[in-house]
Amino acid sequence: MIPNGIDETHKKTVIHDFQTAIRAKHEQSKKSESQEPDVDQSNKVAASKLSDLKGKAPEEGKIKTAVPEEKMALEREIAELRRKNEELANQLRILNERLEEKFEESLKERLEEVARKEHTILLQGQDWIQRNFTVNLREKVVREKDALQEAKSTTLLQREKEVLRREEQVLEREEKMAQLQNQLNRKETTLAKRERLVNRFFKERRIAMPKEEDLEPDL
Repeated sequence: MIPNGIDETHKKTVIHDFQTAIRAKHEQSKKSESQEPDVDQSNKVAASKLSDLKGKAPEEGKIKTAVPEEKMALEREIAELRRKNEELANQLRILNERLEEKFEESLKERLEEVARKEHTILLQGQDWIQRNFTVNLREKVVREKDALQEAKSTTLLQREKEVLRREEQVLEREEKMAQLQNQLNRKETTLAKRERLVNRFFKERRIAMPKEEDLEPDL
């Protein structure tokens, strides 16, 4: 797509008219002085066409200026997205480390608590044995063991829930990182496409339009 404000067909027409006016000027210059008014008219036409052609130069300058500015803005935005990606990766790594440490610490405390309770129960069992309450002691030991088993099951269940929750967090962050990467890829593709279009446009422009310095001596 040609940049805004540029009508290639109109430009080619202006260039053609300008060249035609230049040729007409040379032809008129070979005529006698009696035809001088016609020469003046050709000069006026050539000057008008040259003015029209030069009027397009600021527009081209704006395009050349706007493209680097847009490119720089996109590069800054891409750099910012990359920086955010790195920050997100670092935050994810730190969060995982903290979750792992917290989980291990919590699990260790629970296991120590279970061990302390088990040791207490064993001591109580020995005390009951010493008091010859064997039957009651066995019933209590069974109940306490059931309680310990339930506590262990609860601990394992909580651990599984914590692991699942952490995996969900990791998946969410991976999805966000993938979205950011897709945005980055789309912006890089857009920038590359615009650069190709602009380069192609100015290449065609240079081929179609003679250099101004080659035309100035004829004026």
